[in-house]
Amino acid sequence: MKKILLLLWFLLISIGIVNPMDIMEALNTINMNYQTITDLKVNFLNDEPDYSGTKLLAEVILYNKAIKKLTLLLNNDEVCDDKIIAISETIKQSKTITNLSINLNCDKISRLGIQTLAEALLTNRIITHLTLLINDNEESDNKIVSIAKAIKSNTRITNLTLFLNNNIICHYKITLIAQAIASNTTITNLILFLDKNEMCDDKIIPIAIAIRKNTTIKDLSINLRYSNIEYEGIKAIAMAITLNKSIVNLKLLLNHNEIYSRKMEILAKAIELNQTIKYLHIDLRNNRIDYYGAIDIANAIRSNKIIKKLNLYLYRNPIYNAGRKAITSAIANSTTISSYSLDI
Repeated sequence: MKKILLLLWFLLISIGIVNPMDIMEALNTINMNYQTITDLKVNFLNDEPDYSGTKLLAEVILYNKAIKKLTLLLNNDEVCDDKIIAISETIKQSKTITNLSINLNCDKISRLGIQTLAEALLTNRIITHLTLLINDNEESDNKIVSIAKAIKSNTRITNLTLFLNNNIICHYKITLIAQAIASNTTITNLILFLDKNEMCDDKIIPIAIAIRKNTTIKDLSINLRYSNIEYEGIKAIAMAITLNKSIVNLKLLLNHNEIYSRKMEILAKAIELNQTIKYLHIDLRNNRIDYYGAIDIANAIRSNKIIKKLNLYLYRNPIYNAGRKAITSAIANSTTISSYSLDI
């Protein structure tokens, strides 16, 4: 089968039906390392493959039994529905690919194309690691609706990374993503990029509630930089940190959010009360946290007996030397923190 597909591919090239470029490189890579290739990256950024070439590549990937990790950069305007459908069929039927990354920044992929991909993700029972990038795109809302439904019902994915930054996502679409996270019972590692999204409180709160309700996520990284989070949004995040009983490793990026002392007080209290987080990375740079906010942080560090590793970044906050001393003293006197990194 491999030889037949490759012969067909070279025939298509010879009569000028397909443009080789990056797809050809991918096929050559598979051919030269047929039994050993485990990681394949196909870049559609700089070429214009027609449907025949894309379909052939999809079939070759499907028949190969060694590829475990597949990265598809589908951010070229020529990657339209017929091509995404061909690729989706491979994803749907694959019995070997466990790690899949897809860049979906293509305006020509319609609702039908993205629904086909979402169905493939829902049907596949092998993929455990999924990374999706959907940002700065006119069709991003349609894509988010379909992908959210697939995530909600999928029962195999354990590691999920969503790049949803640089969008203007409405409350309804964020709520769908949040419901998917809350309902999914297999994800243990979640990375969310929601920065630069005009994430006001009505969008932050559903995400925070989902994190609070989820009982399987152990590693959580959430990027909310430049999100204009107000008091109620910070309060919801704090409540999620306080009440969640599964998260062990938390990375929270909140820089450039106009966080002042009143917001910092409730966030610090959540850190103090949490009983599961052992590894905490919190980036609060470029906010408005003053000396009193620094004292709240110091008190949280002093009272918490669970955290073992702490990365704390407070650069460009007016906490002054007294605030810095309070924090460093709390860390120095901690009986549980064995490793830390500070930028204060």
